[in-house]
Amino acid sequence: MKKIFTTSAIVLFLLSSVNAKETDNNKSNISAQEQIGNAKIIGGFGLNIGDTFNIKSATGSSKTTSGETLYTFKPTKKIKYFKHYHVLITPKSHKIRQIWGIGSYKNKASCERDLDVIEVMLEKKYGRFNKPSLSMDVIKYVSDSNNKDRDIVIKCSGFMNPIDFYIMYKDSSLDTLSKKEEAEMEAEKMDSSAL
Repeated sequence: MKKIFTTSAIVLFLLSSVNAKETDNNKSNISAQEQIGNAKIIGGFGLNIGDTFNIKSATGSSKTTSGETLYTFKPTKKIKYFKHYHVLITPKSHKIRQIWGIGSYKNKASCERDLDVIEVMLEKKYGRFNKPSLSMDVIKYVSDSNNKDRDIVIKCSGFMNPIDFYIMYKDSSLDTLSKKEEAEMEAEKMDSSAL
């Protein structure tokens, strides 16, 4: 009888240990799930994608390597890793189609360290980041599960000093609208009677 009681006590102890571990695992799974967000990608630094940008409010402008105009703005909300803030807009309707933050680093390791911090912050809000398999730069992105046209790209870019850290909020449907508006504006300048 004593053996049965001892065996029963051991079995009950083991079952309660397994149950406690399962409860702990469930708690950690819930905790991990709570840390992964699925918020809509609306914008950043106090601006919203799709809003009309007042060009007169720009503090400057420059050109991208592809010749697009980047308008510099003073953000209402900043992150310490980014020193320069820009928007790309549609040429006619002036809708914000991309919002950029850019910071410069002396080496890639420092950039990657801060990229990891931003990635954790963004994952808590928007969800898991992906990394393209064929990329020379450290680059990651997250897409909006509610709006497949919107995504956020973070990357450390450059092979020599300085290394640039980019965050880009993007809307591909507004990028398409921008190309259409640009073509319409160029067509208006031409004499269509020759066609």
